[in-house]
Amino acid sequence: MAAGVVQRERATISVQPTTTKPESSVACHRSGYQTNLMLSGVAYTPHRMRQIRIGWREWVALPEFGVDAIKAKVDTGARTSALHAHRLQVVEDGDLQYAEFQIHPIQRKSEPSVPVRVPIREWRKVRSSNGQYQLRPVVSTTIRIGDRTFRTDMTLARRDEMGFRMLLGRQSIRGRFVVDPGHSFLTSVD
Repeated sequence: MAAGVVQRERATISVQPTTTKPESSVACHRSGYQTNLMLSGVAYTPHRMRQIRIGWREWVALPEFGVDAIKAKVDTGARTSALHAHRLQVVEDGDLQYAEFQIHPIQRKSEPSVPVRVPIREWRKVRSSNGQYQLRPVVSTTIRIGDRTFRTDMTLARRDEMGFRMLLGRQSIRGRFVVDPGHSFLTSVD
């Protein structure tokens, strides 16, 4: 890709090859090119341009678990996402630990029930909504919100009493989404 500048309707996009690690967040580290977009005097980085607006609750798909849609609450106060794991059991198979549980994707309903078996990545001490610390298993899976599909970690917990079967934490939304707390369901589930 060659260096260049494109100007259209008060917007300027400049692309320059980078040879060293850039000092600012305006750089696209993976591609090795620095990209800036100026709109009416405001600089937008590639990082910001790729972010999609989501509401305080969204429909989320968990394709590896066979769940096409589960209602999730976006929780910027939580670091890691959390998923309700009904009948959670930890099973050892050789040197690995697996979490076996059921997902009930519909709030306040026990059907349908989706059985899941997934390797446990690690155990993490998490402070629950009541202020108590719990040691929870952490699993990694692919999630889809709107047209974005990505891997993320989530803790498994009993969320029977809670209004949502899933919480989306900061690690899942950081750099991908901007939260609009005044709206819900801004993305669609295909």
